[in-house]
Amino acid sequence: MVIKKLIIWLLCLTVSSVFAQQLPSRVADEHWTIEKLWMESASPRVSAEENTSRFNQLVDERWPEIIRQADQGNTEMKIVAATAYLNDWQTEPEAGIGLKWLQQAAEEGNSIGMYRYAMMLLEQGKEKESFQWLKKGAEQGHEIFYAALGRMYYRGWGTKKDIEKAQEWLVRGFVNTGMLTPGNREFLLDYANILILQGSAHVAWGYKLSAALMGSEAAYQEF
Repeated sequence: MVIKKLIIWLLCLTVSSVFAQQLPSRVADEHWTIEKLWMESASPRVSAEENTSRFNQLVDERWPEIIRQADQGNTEMKIVAATAYLNDWQTEPEAGIGLKWLQQAAEEGNSIGMYRYAMMLLEQGKEKESFQWLKKGAEQGHEIFYAALGRMYYRGWGTKKDIEKAQEWLVRGFVNTGMLTPGNREFLLDYANILILQGSAHVAWGYKLSAALMGSEAAYQEF
């Protein structure tokens, strides 16, 4: 009887040990997304800034698993990792690592990765490469690319300056899709300048005012 109990006890101990070893891997095998992390950290009862701070904190807490999933091909975790490195969330950020993650996400066809990679290339002065990524994203129907592509055409960055195409993409980007936000203030200013070239200065004034109120220093200096 004692031997029988001992065998049962050893069997339970073995099963428990195996389960304990497998549990972390089961949790780790869960495929994380940006939306999942955001929903876990965000609260409707706090400000947008507080929710962003909570998200950043969660990224810090989950950093080893985020990197592991990024290494294993999770495209969205590559974007999170890239953002963390480029925004100096981690203690020892490396811009090169962040750019590598963004490039991989872009090459895998993720629209957010493509857009952010294009913007990083533009910051580095690689206008032609940036233009190609923005054009690709816009032609695929991703609305976040429209206004940026319009600005590239207007400024002649990475392509021949084309006012008609600039207006087309700018309109599609923030007029038709309602993207009148502070992040698009410079796009608004470019569109206003296009309207002036077309003889619609009275309409352009409203867009310049909006850009100035959103924080555009260039637009503010014109008032």
